[in-house]
Amino acid sequence: PSPTNLCGLFDDAPNHKLEEDQEEEEEFDYLATPFASLPPTLQNEIYTAESQTPSAQNRLQRILLYVALAVLGASIAFFNAFLENLRYGEGSPSSDLAAYGFEWVEGDGISDFL
Repeated sequence: PSPTNLCGLFDDAPNHKLEEDQEEEEEFDYLATPFASLPPTLQNEIYTAESQTPSAQNRLQRILLYVALAVLGASIAFFNAFLENLRYGEGSPSSDLAAYGFEWVEGDGISDFL
């Protein structure tokens, strides 16, 4: 039997890459760091100019607000799951939340959906 030379999937050469793969990798590198080929002084000017734009002025406050809202939403979801497990969980002796000290939830108009 003659030896067969397989390329691609079965190629063990570590530096072997197809030309298309190299082009895709270069394109991805550019998208990941678009200013990498610019001189450092020009990069600094671009970042300084961007930081002066109106959208950049309150960016930190917006990010903190989004994080706080996400944490609040997750907390409400976990508390809702906790109350649901108290009410209808396996081995739960009562579906009345007042028996567990959560009577304020049943009387609250906003959380009547529980």
